[in-house]
Amino acid sequence: AANVPASRTLFGDGFYTAYFAPGGRRSLWPGHLQAFRVDETLTVVDAADQPAIDPLTNLFYEPRNPYWDAFDTLISDFNSRTIYTTKSGVRSAFTTSGITATDLGVALSEEPQYPQDPLVIDFTTAEQLADAIVNFTHGFDAFDEDEDGDTTDVREFVLGDIFHSTPLAIGPPLSYLRNETGYGPASLTNTFMYTYKHRDRVMYVGANDGMLHAFSAGSFVDPSPSVTGDEYYTPGDGHERFAYIPAAVLPKIKDLPKWDQGKIY
Repeated sequence: AANVPASRTLFGDGFYTAYFAPGGRRSLWPGHLQAFRVDETLTVVDAADQPAIDPLTNLFYEPRNPYWDAFDTLISDFNSRTIYTTKSGVRSAFTTSGITATDLGVALSEEPQYPQDPLVIDFTTAEQLADAIVNFTHGFDAFDEDEDGDTTDVREFVLGDIFHSTPLAIGPPLSYLRNETGYGPASLTNTFMYTYKHRDRVMYVGANDGMLHAFSAGSFVDPSPSVTGDEYYTPGDGHERFAYIPAAVLPKIKDLPKWDQGKIY
């Protein structure tokens, strides 16, 4: 299927774009979040410092060469992710030891809706099925869709489609509230602006995998502290710092691995 552009976001010299590729038997579609940079001529450039967008069509040159793509970083990090949710008003780890079948609202009778080979996987309890759903959410091929007999390898893709969600970068505090007591100015050491003036840049975005994702999008560098004006932010590496599943979304997570479901948002 053709890629569908979803959004473009600019923050400082960082330029971010999201798109997804609809299709397949699941409600979950593969998503991309890519990082580029805006140079001193206001040209969007890629990791090789080459123009990334055709000025005539306003489309990206293909193949793309971003600084990073969260599609790739989540695949590489699938077995070490930190995912949270909320249970009874308290933040909880979204892990097999912390999430039950009751939390997910899943019953063993739903097993035939999942794409596992009964000769490879035979769930006998709802808790086993719930564990597989949790592992799938992290990125494991928990239902052995590639039919290699291994449920601990990574799925074909991990990041869900980003649609109706605009990526938001959070970096140094903005200066328009600098005269508010306690917030600024940055010259006073007891203010918010001073404390966080060089904090890391983090990109937040929601996806139809049920999660709000936080991706590393750059750190502050001052190559010559005695020189003013040469400071900059790196592009970051796009690795996920954490993800969060809202409590209201928790009952929908069980539907993401199912085949032949209508699109879930």
